[in-house]
Amino acid sequence: MTNARKSREKHRMEEREIIERRMEEEELKYMRENFQVYSCSGTQQHEPNCDRECKIVQLEGIDRDIAEELGKWDEAGMVAVGGVPGLPIPGIPINTFDLDVKIVALINYLVENFAISKEELDKCYAEEKLLRLRSIREANEDALREARAKAHLGIQEPPKPNLILPTGTKLQ
Repeated sequence: MTNARKSREKHRMEEREIIERRMEEEELKYMRENFQVYSCSGTQQHEPNCDRECKIVQLEGIDRDIAEELGKWDEAGMVAVGGVPGLPIPGIPINTFDLDVKIVALINYLVENFAISKEELDKCYAEEKLLRLRSIREANEDALREARAKAHLGIQEPPKPNLILPTGTKLQ
């Protein structure tokens, strides 16, 4: 194969990759705008072991409200996903493993010992999540917007996440 032919083939492959990336970006944009998620993960990202043939599901009710609120967080430049302690990821610091174990144990205890279903707990969780997301964003977005404007004008450095929780606690 000549160098010119190799070069053309490489160029075609790069073009295909660019087109595929653009198509994925357009699909993701459409899903975000229409509050849709993949059935494999419940998010707009496939699970690692997904064959990419899963269904797209329309979010409704409280799930749609939460997705809409998370979109507002994204627009405000805020991060709702917690960072794992010790890693330089902005967000609300959490220990995901301990939190997951505690929540599962609590749910199991409540369902086994009280007249409450998992569905009722899930609904209560979703309502509380939406309430907290809104209150945190509303308490912080004006200050973040002002800091970004100052940074854009060269008045100060870009803001570092320092969210105020509903309890009034500031996170570093």
